Amino acid sequence: MTLFGKRPPALEVQALRNLEATQRAISLAASGTDLTVENILDVHAVLMRDEPELAGRIRDSQNWIGGGALNGPLAARHVAPPTTRCVQRRIFPA
Repeated sequence: MTLFGKRPPALEVQALRNLEATQRAISLAASGTDLTVENILDVHAVLMRDEPELAGRIRDSQNWIGGGALNGPLAARHVAPPTTRCVQRRIFPA
């Protein structure tokens, strides 16, 4: 991704990816397409394009937001559900 012929700083790239993923999600919603795991993973692939090992995939390890690597989830602002719960339920309840 370039902006005015140069690669923007990482924070700006994240903001642009977020905007692009949001636009993709809005387009999917406006099209009347069913919300499926595949559609969510498609939006996720756009958002995480610069991290191909993560982009468009259901995670297979625990994650959290905040708290840092040393404190782990104990000091986190948000701890996501365990991966077994997400994959087992395919994100949506039956």
